[in-house]
Amino acid sequence: MPPLSAADELGVSTAPWKVSVGIPTFNRSTSLKKAAESVLAQDHPDIELIISDNASTDDTKVICNELAAGDSRVRYLRNDHNLGPTENFNLVRTAATGDYFMWLGDDDQIDQSYVRRCLEMLHRFPGTALATGRVAYLSQGDFQYWGRQVEPRAGRATARVIEYCQRVRDNGTFYGLCPRWVVEATDPMRNVMGGDLYLVASMAYLGPFRSVPDVTVHRATGGSTASLQNVARTAGLGRASIVLPQFVMVSQVFADVGWLNGTYRCLSRLRRLSLGASCAFVFFWRFVVLNGPGAIKRALILATSHEASKG
Repeated sequence: MPPLSAADELGVSTAPWKVSVGIPTFNRSTSLKKAAESVLAQDHPDIELIISDNASTDDTKVICNELAAGDSRVRYLRNDHNLGPTENFNLVRTAATGDYFMWLGDDDQIDQSYVRRCLEMLHRFPGTALATGRVAYLSQGDFQYWGRQVEPRAGRATARVIEYCQRVRDNGTFYGLCPRWVVEATDPMRNVMGGDLYLVASMAYLGPFRSVPDVTVHRATGGSTASLQNVARTAGLGRASIVLPQFVMVSQVFADVGWLNGTYRCLSRLRRLSLGASCAFVFFWRFVVLNGPGAIKRALILATSHEASKG
């Protein structure tokens, strides 16, 4: 007889629940296959894998068609043209039909028990908005460092948002598992610098986060997320986001929390503005003041190089 899991010991059943995993992809057929296989190998019995192909020009279509033909749990969506990364991330979330949802990068992989263990944690602590395993960052397959685990658990919703802003660094928390009610209560990710941060902050407003220490999401470093500048260019953001990303994030978190994001609609206008200002202050202190000389120096170098390239 197999050993009891933590959920079995607590009388928590996860078997009936359907989990959707969304992988947005573009021109990464080799790593995509490994990412998809890590999802299909999960020991949770009811998995839906949604792959949204952002009009790839490599053999992604062939790989995805093979995956869908070989496993009925795979749903392959292909965009007629490249929608940009943010819209592609939103697309897989909208297409999900599961009781729970999570994203996975097209060059990342998850442990075989990742979904089950995150699901057990969500059932063990009802009201939890997000459960995330450890986040290991790899370069060409070699371990580099552990991501920061962020677990806002304050009793007040607004305090959890501030706590998240105070702790977030690499935002591997983004690749956790959340219940359907969280998906339905949060706005789509906005195509702005730090859009993933503001989305996860709104999840913290809805409920506490929990870390699952015995399973890991393995994330590849480099690519479009190697720097804030790369993120801005890949997302097609404006010059300010490329040259002064930290300053843009300060203004964007204020706007998102203060008046743009519908998740905070139950707060009064004054409380929303106050919460937005608090988050903006935290971002300003962490990303501008504490990194001030380096951030400003990089901005000046980028601005100079940009003007030179125009000439």
